[in-house]
Amino acid sequence: MKVNALHHCHEMQLVLLKTAAVVCLVLALALTVGHASAITPLPHAFYGTLLIDNEPAPSGTVVTARIQGQVYGSITTQYPGTYGSDASGNWGPGIQKLIVQGDEIDNGALIEFYIGALPADQTFLFSSGAVSRLDLTVSVPWDVNGDGCINLSDLVLIGQSWGNTGPPHWTRADVNSDGVVNLSDLVLVGQHWGEGCET
Repeated sequence: MKVNALHHCHEMQLVLLKTAAVVCLVLALALTVGHASAITPLPHAFYGTLLIDNEPAPSGTVVTARIQGQVYGSITTQYPGTYGSDASGNWGPGIQKLIVQGDEIDNGALIEFYIGALPADQTFLFSSGAVSRLDLTVSVPWDVNGDGCINLSDLVLIGQSWGNTGPPHWTRADVNSDGVVNLSDLVLVGQHWGEGCET
């Protein structure tokens, strides 16, 4: 009887030991999965050409990447007409690019790009670890001199062409492309006053 009781006790110990091992394994697996989901995704890097009204953006232009209105990356251009490039316009490895990254970015999130304060015509979907060429453009008819800042310089150019007429798109001073440089063009510039300018 003693042998049976000892055998039964030994079996119970084995069952308890196996159960404890399974519980430990499940806990370890749960902690690993929880830790893996908290890993920051790899950044998505961007480079390409940068045009404002089909003209190369000047060096010093700030390009920003936003997801749902929040900034997740920015770069200040070093050379006209490109971002994420070197002096020769090369975009290869080792050259600083526009890096989009953040703990809470999901793959497939829509990235909106801004050139200064103006939204670019292009968007892109976030992909962790990707490097993408994306040529960015923005159309800004009220930025008469094409410097990315709506200010007095734009009004001066309209004033210099005041009253002149021509076919649509004949001069940038004809902001609304109605064939004449007049008050309507001044009003459009006034409605966008200060956009793209550093404060």
